[in-house]
Amino acid sequence: MLFQALDLKKISMQVMNNIKSWANEDQPIYKMYKKGAKNLSDVELLAIILQHGTIHQNAVELARSFLNAAQNNLQKFSKLSVADILGLKIKGIGKIKAIRILAAIELGSRRMYNSIDKKNIRQSKDVADHLKYLLQFESRELFMVIY
Repeated sequence: MLFQALDLKKISMQVMNNIKSWANEDQPIYKMYKKGAKNLSDVELLAIILQHGTIHQNAVELARSFLNAAQNNLQKFSKLSVADILGLKIKGIGKIKAIRILAAIELGSRRMYNSIDKKNIRQSKDVADHLKYLLQFESRELFMVIY
């Protein structure tokens, strides 16, 4: 009887923890669909990328844990490698989720890079803008020659 009561308590906590049990307006995917990405927090956007949490943490809580581990600094967050992410030892974030996160970051970087007009370089600012998006996440200083 006691074990049955403990199991029911555990199951009810898991149901409450499940994002699907939240009101639609509070669910990150529904919120993005209805209001757009600009109206979501960094945690909610990351939760969408993560897709799933663990038994003890839903995707939003897992995203919050991950961002906290990166001191809520998106610039620092964007410089992490798969090994760095795995090194944070966050339960629920393994190799696949680390790769998903880095793929999303790369897509964002490519979007910024592709928006630059690369054909019309007329002044040094144009070169700086062009290279900024190529080199912004490099962890070491690079020397380049442009001709």
